Amino acid sequence: MLPDFLILGAMKAGTTSLYRYLAQHPDFARGKRKEEVHYFDKHWTKEIAWYERFFPSRWDRARAALSGRRLFTGESSPYYLFHPCVPARVKACLPRARLIVLLREPVARAWSHYHHSFRKGDETLDFAEALAREPERLQGEEERLARDDAYFSKPHRHFSYLARGIYADQLERWFQSFERDRFLILKSEDLFARPREAVARVTDFLGLARRDPASYVREFVNHNPGDYAGLDAATESRLRACYAPHNERLAQLLGPEFTW
Repeated sequence: MLPDFLILGAMKAGTTSLYRYLAQHPDFARGKRKEEVHYFDKHWTKEIAWYERFFPSRWDRARAALSGRRLFTGESSPYYLFHPCVPARVKACLPRARLIVLLREPVARAWSHYHHSFRKGDETLDFAEALAREPERLQGEEERLARDDAYFSKPHRHFSYLARGIYADQLERWFQSFERDRFLILKSEDLFARPREAVARVTDFLGLARRDPASYVREFVNHNPGDYAGLDAATESRLRACYAPHNERLAQLLGPEFTW
């Protein structure tokens, strides 16, 4: 089997939690790895057979069909949304895949992303310096990714605190490869506050048999928690002003509910 769906991102927007909720659905076929296979960004030079090995076999789906069940499978790699080459790669391999996107208020996302990188040892700068140096760190990286399929950019993946919150740019790139009806785009805050409703929307989008989400979704569980203080008010205000025009473009692209 190849994935029926991909959770594209955004990073630090609840993608792990959503994937693990879906994995509890009785028709979900778990693969050899729970999430974040990163085939279309980090491992693109490998054969498609390498990717297939992460998922259940077609025989599993055939056996389920004999009992009237439709199995589905998928993965979540939250770098997919941001990587400039991934939309065309997914289109080439999974043209019928359904694509799920979670978007979190971008200032909170950036702050969470920074602490994630710092906690894992990828980041050594303080937040203010990391933001100031982000343009320098990312300069030329998208061009190198486009030129070399084997190139992996640590700065582009780990130090893109501000850039990853400019959602309109990323979605417009994806919309060039896929029709809009292939996407379900949700606000992370809705998943955090009302996980059962959010998961029900996802299962309906995937065309799964109706199951009561209450049977496998309780209150929201953060599977990637971080223990850190809140952002200071001055920095938060400055970042909100920075994101304001980008959020306006996002609302024009997706609708007025995508505002923060």
